[in-house]
Amino acid sequence: MSISWKRWAWGALAALFTFGLLWGGLWVYRVWAIARPLEAQLAQIPGVENPQVRWQGQEVVITLSLAPGASLGPLLDAVEEKAQARVKAPFRVVFRDNPTPRLEAFYHELNPILREGLATGAFTEMAARVEARGRETEDMAASVYITEDAIWVLLRDGDRQLIRSIPREKGGAGR
Repeated sequence: MSISWKRWAWGALAALFTFGLLWGGLWVYRVWAIARPLEAQLAQIPGVENPQVRWQGQEVVITLSLAPGASLGPLLDAVEEKAQARVKAPFRVVFRDNPTPRLEAFYHELNPILREGLATGAFTEMAARVEARGRETEDMAASVYITEDAIWVLLRDGDRQLIRSIPREKGGAGR
Protein backbone atom coordinates (compact mmCIF):
# COMPACT_ATOMS: atom_id res chain seq x y z
CA MET A 1 0.00 0.00 0.00
CA SER A 2 1.67 3.22 -1.10
CA ILE A 3 0.75 6.74 -0.17
CA SER A 4 -0.04 8.96 -3.13
CA TRP A 5 1.89 12.11 -3.83
CA LYS A 6 -1.23 14.18 -3.02
CA ARG A 7 -1.25 12.87 0.54
CA TRP A 8 2.46 13.65 0.88
CA ALA A 9 1.85 17.16 -0.42
CA TRP A 10 -1.04 17.76 2.00
CA GLY A 11 1.02 16.36 4.89
CA ALA A 12 3.97 18.62 4.02
CA LEU A 13 1.65 21.61 3.66
CA ALA A 14 0.06 20.89 7.06
CA ALA A 15 3.51 20.57 8.68
CA LEU A 16 4.64 23.84 7.07
CA PHE A 17 1.46 25.61 8.20
CA THR A 18 1.89 24.30 11.76
CA PHE A 19 5.53 25.40 11.86
CA GLY A 20 4.57 28.86 10.57
CA LEU A 21 1.82 29.16 13.16
CA LEU A 22 4.19 28.21 15.99
CA TRP A 23 6.90 30.58 14.73
CA GLY A 24 4.39 33.42 14.42
CA GLY A 25 3.10 32.74 17.92
CA LEU A 26 6.63 32.93 19.30
CA TRP A 27 7.22 36.21 17.49
CA VAL A 28 3.96 37.71 18.81
CA TYR A 29 4.84 36.57 22.34
CA ARG A 30 8.33 38.07 22.17
CA VAL A 31 7.13 41.40 20.82
CA TRP A 32 3.87 41.96 22.71
CA ALA A 33 4.52 40.12 25.99
CA ILE A 34 8.20 40.91 26.47
CA ALA A 35 9.73 43.62 24.23
CA ARG A 36 7.00 46.28 24.22
CA PRO A 37 6.22 46.10 27.97
CA LEU A 38 9.95 46.14 28.80
CA GLU A 39 10.51 49.15 26.53
CA ALA A 40 7.67 50.95 28.33
CA GLN A 41 9.17 50.11 31.74
CA LEU A 42 12.64 51.23 30.67
CA ALA A 43 11.28 54.52 29.30
CA GLN A 44 10.00 55.30 32.83
CA ILE A 45 13.53 55.18 34.30
CA PRO A 46 14.92 58.72 34.70
CA GLY A 47 17.83 59.20 32.30
CA VAL A 48 16.81 56.49 29.80
CA GLU A 49 16.02 57.70 26.31
CA ASN A 50 14.64 55.72 23.36
CA PRO A 51 14.92 52.14 24.67
CA GLN A 52 14.68 49.30 22.13
CA VAL A 53 14.50 45.58 22.87
CA ARG A 54 15.32 42.99 20.19
CA TRP A 55 16.50 39.40 19.91
CA GLN A 56 19.80 38.24 18.46
CA GLY A 57 19.51 34.48 18.40
CA GLN A 58 18.75 33.40 21.97
CA GLU A 59 20.07 36.65 23.50
CA VAL A 60 18.03 39.79 24.17
CA VAL A 61 19.77 43.07 23.29
CA ILE A 62 18.57 46.20 25.09
CA THR A 63 19.70 49.35 23.29
CA LEU A 64 19.18 52.78 24.82
CA SER A 65 20.57 56.28 25.11
CA LEU A 66 21.73 57.97 28.29
CA ALA A 67 20.17 61.40 28.82
CA PRO A 68 22.62 64.29 29.23
CA GLY A 69 23.65 64.62 32.86
CA ALA A 70 22.25 61.22 33.87
CA SER A 71 24.32 59.03 36.16
CA LEU A 72 25.35 55.73 34.58
CA GLY A 73 25.52 53.54 37.70
CA PRO A 74 21.99 53.88 39.12
CA LEU A 75 20.52 53.88 35.61
CA LEU A 76 22.33 50.66 34.66
CA ASP A 77 21.23 49.01 37.92
CA ALA A 78 17.60 49.96 37.24
CA VAL A 79 17.75 48.73 33.62
CA GLU A 80 19.25 45.39 34.65
CA GLU A 81 16.68 44.96 37.44
CA LYS A 82 13.76 45.56 35.06
CA ALA A 83 15.27 43.28 32.40
CA GLN A 84 15.92 40.42 34.84
CA ALA A 85 12.33 40.62 36.06
CA ARG A 86 10.81 40.52 32.55
CA VAL A 87 13.29 38.58 30.37
CA LYS A 88 14.08 34.97 31.16
CA ALA A 89 16.79 34.76 28.46
CA PRO A 90 20.36 36.07 28.62
CA PHE A 91 20.50 39.79 27.86
CA ARG A 92 23.00 42.56 27.36
CA VAL A 93 22.72 46.32 27.52
CA VAL A 94 24.11 48.48 24.71
CA PHE A 95 24.26 52.27 24.95
CA ARG A 96 23.98 54.58 21.96
CA ASP A 97 26.54 57.31 22.36
CA ASN A 98 27.81 60.22 20.29
CA PRO A 99 31.58 60.38 20.80
CA THR A 100 33.89 62.98 19.37
CA PRO A 101 37.42 62.22 18.15
CA ARG A 102 38.63 63.91 21.33
CA LEU A 103 36.57 61.52 23.51
CA GLU A 104 37.85 58.52 21.52
CA ALA A 105 41.45 59.68 22.00
CA PHE A 106 40.86 60.21 25.73
CA TYR A 107 39.38 56.71 26.04
CA HIS A 108 42.46 55.21 24.37
CA GLU A 109 44.64 57.25 26.75
CA LEU A 110 42.75 55.74 29.71
CA ASN A 111 42.90 52.21 28.33
CA PRO A 112 46.15 51.20 30.13
CA ILE A 113 44.68 52.30 33.48
CA LEU A 114 41.50 50.32 32.77
CA ARG A 115 43.38 47.20 31.66
CA GLU A 116 45.69 47.36 34.68
CA GLY A 117 42.71 47.60 37.04
CA LEU A 118 41.04 44.70 35.25
CA ALA A 119 44.17 42.54 35.47
CA THR A 120 44.97 43.29 39.12
CA GLY A 121 41.45 43.58 40.50
CA ALA A 122 42.26 46.99 42.01
CA PHE A 123 38.98 48.47 40.80
CA THR A 124 38.68 51.22 43.41
CA GLU A 125 42.14 52.56 42.59
CA MET A 126 41.44 52.26 38.86
CA ALA A 127 38.17 54.20 39.15
CA ALA A 128 39.85 56.90 41.24
CA ARG A 129 42.68 57.26 38.71
CA VAL A 130 40.28 57.47 35.76
CA GLU A 131 38.08 60.05 37.48
CA ALA A 132 41.13 62.08 38.56
CA ARG A 133 42.42 62.00 34.98
CA GLY A 134 39.03 63.27 33.84
CA ARG A 135 39.22 66.19 36.27
CA GLU A 136 42.69 67.09 34.96
CA THR A 137 41.38 67.62 31.43
CA GLU A 138 39.58 70.76 30.44
CA ASP A 139 35.76 70.51 30.29
CA MET A 140 35.72 66.69 30.21
CA ALA A 141 34.37 64.29 32.82
CA ALA A 142 35.14 60.62 33.35
CA SER A 143 33.37 58.10 35.53
CA VAL A 144 33.66 54.36 36.02
CA TYR A 145 30.97 51.95 37.14
CA ILE A 146 31.76 48.34 37.97
CA THR A 147 29.23 45.53 37.70
CA GLU A 148 29.63 41.81 38.20
CA ASP A 149 30.14 41.28 34.47
CA ALA A 150 31.80 44.45 33.18
CA ILE A 151 33.59 47.72 33.80
CA TRP A 152 31.58 50.61 32.36
CA VAL A 153 33.32 53.85 31.38
CA LEU A 154 31.42 57.09 30.76
CA LEU A 155 33.30 60.03 29.27
CA ARG A 156 31.61 63.39 28.69
CA ASP A 157 32.71 66.39 26.66
CA GLY A 158 29.99 69.03 26.82
CA ASP A 159 26.79 67.41 25.53
CA ARG A 160 28.66 64.57 23.78
CA GLN A 161 29.43 61.29 25.51
CA LEU A 162 31.26 58.01 25.03
CA ILE A 163 30.10 54.89 26.88
CA ARG A 164 32.13 51.68 26.74
CA SER A 165 31.84 48.34 28.46
CA ILE A 166 34.88 46.16 29.15
CA PRO A 167 33.85 42.58 29.98
CA ARG A 168 35.25 41.02 33.15
CA GLU A 169 36.47 37.46 32.80
CA LYS A 170 34.82 34.80 34.90
CA GLY A 171 37.16 33.78 37.70
CA GLY A 172 39.56 36.64 36.91
CA ALA A 173 41.05 39.21 39.25
CA GLY A 174 38.66 40.78 41.70
CA ARG A 175 36.13 37.92 41.51
